[in-house]
Amino acid sequence: MPHRTVAWFVLTPWLALAACSEPPGGQWERPGTDAVATERDASSCRDSAEQQGVRRYPYGSGSPALGGAGAMMSQQRDEMNRSNTEQAAFNACMRGLGYRRASAKGQ
Repeated sequence: MPHRTVAWFVLTPWLALAACSEPPGGQWERPGTDAVATERDASSCRDSAEQQGVRRYPYGSGSPALGGAGAMMSQQRDEMNRSNTEQAAFNACMRGLGYRRASAKGQ
């Protein structure tokens, strides 16, 4: 497999993750909640979301029968799916606690 093709398979999922890393909108807000309580709730939601992501897409669950390139692509796919699952679970958790995103700056 040419080096450019391998680089494409290696970099594409990471570039997609980087593009998704900046959350849409502003900070999470809930009326009557201070920054300390918001961070505590966000930390709890992050922990819960990470557990859900790992439970759904466990680390090292790829098949060794896929070979080196197949195993690498499987790991990248699982990492992307785990990240998407964690983000969705985190957002759902925060909304479930009554938080909403503040308006983004400049909008």
